[in-house]
Amino acid sequence: MDAEHLKIAAILRPWRNAGITWLLPDEHFLEMLKRAEDNAKAVHLNKNSAGSPSPVVSPDLKAARTSDFADRKKNAPSGQPKPAPDPKCRETDRSAASKEASYAIPREAWPESWTFFLQSTPSHPRFLWSYYDYSRDICGKCNVEAHRSFLKRLIPAMSMPKGSHAFWPLQLCPPDGQAKQVSVNLPLFFSGIEYLNPETIFLMTGEMPPEIPIRTGTMFNPVLFHGRRYVVIPSIDDMIADEPRYRQCLAFLKNRFL
Repeated sequence: MDAEHLKIAAILRPWRNAGITWLLPDEHFLEMLKRAEDNAKAVHLNKNSAGSPSPVVSPDLKAARTSDFADRKKNAPSGQPKPAPDPKCRETDRSAASKEASYAIPREAWPESWTFFLQSTPSHPRFLWSYYDYSRDICGKCNVEAHRSFLKRLIPAMSMPKGSHAFWPLQLCPPDGQAKQVSVNLPLFFSGIEYLNPETIFLMTGEMPPEIPIRTGTMFNPVLFHGRRYVVIPSIDDMIADEPRYRQCLAFLKNRFL
């Protein structure tokens, strides 16, 4: 399926296969992201030089190591301790945690439109972001410029290497005339998370969407759910309208996850 069939705004079509830059396409942002990546590498090298000598790890090897983190945890040989869970996270009960896997559906059964989104999304990111109007932004039906400008501030401020961030929709574009997306396509949302395999999912929704079966998912309270952290943060529109709220959220993200 091509961008025309998805009704993607013409200005965004050249970036339809570029992952996160689909929403954040200009050169100024890419330069900021490159500087953030260089800063992160410099911090990594400084930490190595301050402690005991350690081998230089290539970026490709680092990316592979990060992307395979979940698999290593699941398949750790007997007799070796598994990584301890994050003590700052609350864990849901086992019956709720099993629901994510039960909702996931095989790739071959996905609608073509969701497969198109998946092909345009970086796999194995450290952080996966979502908000109600993400797919509407891509289709040019929402407040694209305001959301894009905000994300140009937020993502570089995290100072993470390239490939650390990805976006995944809660739902695809709702029917024309619907003012705001307020629902979640749970099977395909969870299916995408299973396939992309992020470490942490940030929901810029202000509260846990009612369709997601996490009862303890209050704002700024990371929850372990099926081996991944789910974190509710203020809605993207609230942070755009309230600068102190944005700064509070950014401080939380940096202190807890970086």
